[in-house]
Amino acid sequence: MSLMNGLSRRFWYMHYKEAADLPLAARLHAAIARAISLGDPEVAATGSDALVDYIQAVARVTIG
Repeated sequence: MSLMNGLSRRFWYMHYKEAADLPLAARLHAAIARAISLGDPEVAATGSDALVDYIQAVARVTIG
């Protein structure tokens, strides 16, 4: 995972200005953290899915 984390971070820093919506990314991360803090695994899982979908969309726009 640490290798993937480093690669992901590099990709993000190289491309976030052209395709990313930082306020949306922050809201998606916050929703997951909120659900975890409230002990709601279903909402956390849904939030995680939404974050992964967003990351995938950014990657596709960037690479595409």
